[in-house]
Amino acid sequence: MKRATIYARVSTKDQSVEGQIIDLRNYAQARGLQVIQVYIDFASGSRNDRENYLKLLDEHTYFASCFSAKFGFLILF
Repeated sequence: MKRATIYARVSTKDQSVEGQIIDLRNYAQARGLQVIQVYIDFASGSRNDRENYLKLLDEHTYFASCFSAKFGFLILF
């Protein structure tokens, strides 16, 4: 099964990402993708210093450079 990572984001902690995650998991399941990781940020999308966004980029860059990508698909809402 092909592996995928989900990234969900909302601007404030008053908002919920649950609907996004449900939709993205359904999207992955319909395409035969196994979700192995979910990253969530509560920050403006205009900010490039989002904690989990940066972790996601670091992890993907590290594994891609080792030619053993942890996930093959990134699913965004």
